[in-house]
Amino acid sequence: VVHETLYITQGTLWTDGNPRENSVLINGTSPGPELRFRVGDLALIKVFNHLPNQNTTIHFHGISQSLSPASDGTPMISQWPIAPNNFFEYQIHFTKADIGTTFYHSHVGAQIMTAHGAFIVTGDEEISTIPKGAIEKTMLVGDYFYANDETIVKDLLSDPFVWPGSASSVSLNGKSWRVSDGCNDTIAAMKGLNCDQSDYKGPEVIDVEYDRSYRLRWIGAQTLMHLAIGIFGHSQKIIAADGKHMQPINTTFIEIMGGQRYDTILNTKTKEQVEREKTGGCYPIRFETRWRIPATNGWAMLRYPNSTCDVKIDAPFPRNNTATYLPAQQFGWISDQFHPLKGSKHIAPQDWEVSRRVILQAQQVAIAPGKTPALRWDVNNLAYNESDPRANHDKVTVQTPYLIQLFKGDAMMPSYQRGLHPTSPDVQPGFDEVSSTYVGKAGEVIDVVIINNSSAFNHVTETHPWHFHGAEHFTIAMGIGEFTEEAFQKAKKRFYPGIARDTTGVWPGLGASIEKPAVLLANNTSGAWSVIRYRVPEDDSSSGVWMLHCHWAFHQIMGMSVNWFFGP
Repeated sequence: VVHETLYITQGTLWTDGNPRENSVLINGTSPGPELRFRVGDLALIKVFNHLPNQNTTIHFHGISQSLSPASDGTPMISQWPIAPNNFFEYQIHFTKADIGTTFYHSHVGAQIMTAHGAFIVTGDEEISTIPKGAIEKTMLVGDYFYANDETIVKDLLSDPFVWPGSASSVSLNGKSWRVSDGCNDTIAAMKGLNCDQSDYKGPEVIDVEYDRSYRLRWIGAQTLMHLAIGIFGHSQKIIAADGKHMQPINTTFIEIMGGQRYDTILNTKTKEQVEREKTGGCYPIRFETRWRIPATNGWAMLRYPNSTCDVKIDAPFPRNNTATYLPAQQFGWISDQFHPLKGSKHIAPQDWEVSRRVILQAQQVAIAPGKTPALRWDVNNLAYNESDPRANHDKVTVQTPYLIQLFKGDAMMPSYQRGLHPTSPDVQPGFDEVSSTYVGKAGEVIDVVIINNSSAFNHVTETHPWHFHGAEHFTIAMGIGEFTEEAFQKAKKRFYPGIARDTTGVWPGLGASIEKPAVLLANNTSGAWSVIRYRVPEDDSSSGVWMLHCHWAFHQIMGMSVNWFFGP
């Protein structure tokens, strides 16, 4: 048994030189401590909530939780949120399915922005794509908004709607390149602070040795910003996505959405190469926003021994932070090149095994009239509500987590038969209207089609990283425009067999919000789509209620989430 303790507190961060008060911290820092476990460990992780007036939970992202669904950290589904001055003990028994790079984070409101930390599970398996003696480096990517979590949530759900805008900066391991000449006195004064209190530490520096192999564990903890990341003068080899190993791909940069993770191999230069290139041993790490305007860009540094760069000044970095140094955005990035390692046990089910298809129509909608109305993200005409996961929009009707209701017999068990035969003509088969859950039974294979519809408010589309709790799935296809059988079969030829993931990107396609001039789509028009394939385990190991949601925290807060029930 391995015991860990996390204390959730509140404090002021100066990540990019300017303050963010009332930030949610874990053990006094952001990110929180890195947690490491091995296959076979039974972890008991006790989380104390020392916030003055906010609830919290911790979700262990990418961990199957097949043996402990009550430890999934989803408020009012698997547990009551942890109230101030209370604690909750999470129990996780790690299996081989959990090996890989992942992270833990709060699943309440926008707390994930600062309340997160790396979470690594290892085993004894030798992977041929990892060089012997490779040195590990954790690369935890985040975005930073000056508004605190409570303000952001209030604005997103307000009437009229208030959009927080793009992030103020992006960070690596909790550090960020300063966005100006330092602390802004006006910003600090607005928060009742002054710049003399700043503890700005500068951008992150990744120190490396000459002529060595490094395993970089990239973790996407952003709440909104889709990022491209590259290291000047270096390429990387992607060897795993969302903890699952794949056929290696060489690339000069990665694109990462919130919730996604990539393991890459970086081979550093020899001393002679560095001296010949006359860089002083300093190679900038570049962060650039993709698929969102205005962009939020940033820098970190890869530093060799005896370097001459001082990262606390601007000199080591190109002066123009708005310039594009990395390749332009491309629909799907290189996702269609992700294929499993030969001999992998994580192989996508074949077409003949698929029992049915569920289509999720995701769209931003106005729920109140006006020029800037209250907005939500609907999925098949329902918007998820964190306080009551089975209610539509803002109607709160229950005070007991759904799993506990089912255990006590206080709620009707989701029904597979009822879901496959809905009484309403407006409900597609697969959705149980009584329990407000999508249903699956042991042994069946389901294709889930996620449609990225244009906003009913501004008629554009955005990126959405969809994360499945408690379930690895396979990215089978994605395409631009309307989903049709012909388009699906054509796209599938490029993707199949896809790799096992837990967070799949849905790109904007038509009507992307970055287009200038804007390309506005008619209401209920699809900009793009992605198809994920999921096999419900035959041994009932996935029994429980699991979220499938957009991992942009802002979109999830506004309703972009559904619940799945898997059972016998």
